[in-house]
Amino acid sequence: MPPSVGKAMTVNLVTQFREHYPKASLGVIEALTVSMHEWLLLGRLDFALLYNPPISQQVITEHVWDEDLYLIGADVPHRPMPAQVPMADLPAWPVIVPSQPNALRNLAEVECARLGVRLNITLEVDSIESLLDLVDRGMGYAILSRNAIFGRAQRPNLRAAHIVAPNLVSRLVIASSAQRPLTRLAQGTMELIKAQILAGGLQGDRRAS
Repeated sequence: MPPSVGKAMTVNLVTQFREHYPKASLGVIEALTVSMHEWLLLGRLDFALLYNPPISQQVITEHVWDEDLYLIGADVPHRPMPAQVPMADLPAWPVIVPSQPNALRNLAEVECARLGVRLNITLEVDSIESLLDLVDRGMGYAILSRNAIFGRAQRPNLRAAHIVAPNLVSRLVIASSAQRPLTRLAQGTMELIKAQILAGGLQGDRRAS
């Protein structure tokens, strides 16, 4: 799972898995989409939740969720976070992003380029937790889903400003290898995840179509 999704879903998933399959074991990995896509092809994962993965005949994907992206920052007196930020205004906000290749960064850069604007990238940090720590300290802003600050106990000052005009929408898919059929256990676990998402397990703004 991507870290923002794992933060919202892992505890409930493990709880449900234990209830349905008390004698089975489960491994949950949180990583960025590019790494998980590679591990899926190498057979290290049975399946993965991926953001905007590249089209590949080696991977079977099912669209499970759409998430609007937000500008996340520390809400401080001299610069409080607004409720919304037009995409054309994003260059005014110095952002901290993962290094390329990265699915969400690529989406943001491509959509900004359509409007003739360029992100103001101040730092590149691949660890989402470290990235959010820097945002919390006022070092910059992040472009992520609201799930990234799900349960803000450790970072109560972080706020999410909706990116609008147009909305920046990320597609979440569940992916498995076209070369290796899933076991019944893996299929059952995948169904648990899809059911959790559809029941509101994610804090995004849009459901899958």
